[in-house]
Amino acid sequence: MRSDATPVIKQEKSLVRKQNAGRGAFMSRVVEEYQKGLHRFIYAKVKCQDVAAEITQETFLRIMRLDRPEELEYPQAYLYRVAHNLVIDKQRRDNLKVIDGSVDLDVEACEGTEASPEECLDYKQTHEDFLRAFEELPLRPRQVFYLRRYENLKVSQIAEKLGISTRMVHKHMTNSLAHLELKLKPKDQMRGDGK
Repeated sequence: MRSDATPVIKQEKSLVRKQNAGRGAFMSRVVEEYQKGLHRFIYAKVKCQDVAAEITQETFLRIMRLDRPEELEYPQAYLYRVAHNLVIDKQRRDNLKVIDGSVDLDVEACEGTEASPEECLDYKQTHEDFLRAFEELPLRPRQVFYLRRYENLKVSQIAEKLGISTRMVHKHMTNSLAHLELKLKPKDQMRGDGK
């Protein structure tokens, strides 16, 4: 039986070598043909040579991990879609630390001050109301507010970091402030009892 199996194994090894040779030739052609343009495409989005090179490399690695990349009908389209998705993933990771309830926005703690217990209680309640209202904001306005108020970034820096226009930064900041003002208005002012 061993003699029967040997020709089959040799034939399979031969097929694998041919496939790998075809795969290697295909990948060489793809890298040679698309690398420069793909790198420029990515650099235009991330504005950093090192990051663009890293994402370009990861894009080619993704295509190499396919079972049969040489059978792709439109390899250029596939490369650019993968690169685009990797850029978006990178921007999502880098845009901000995740802003959620675990972010400490408590700039000035009440403890250790000469405030009365009532003032401390009022401060803590206002702070809790603020955090609740802040968490209600959609992600982008929350990011803009946080970067402006707690990281002291300029509008142009926020726009660049989030990949939006300065006009959108102003819009998100205005919407954030309006939302927070509405949510933090004293209850008697909301009812119109402002005495």
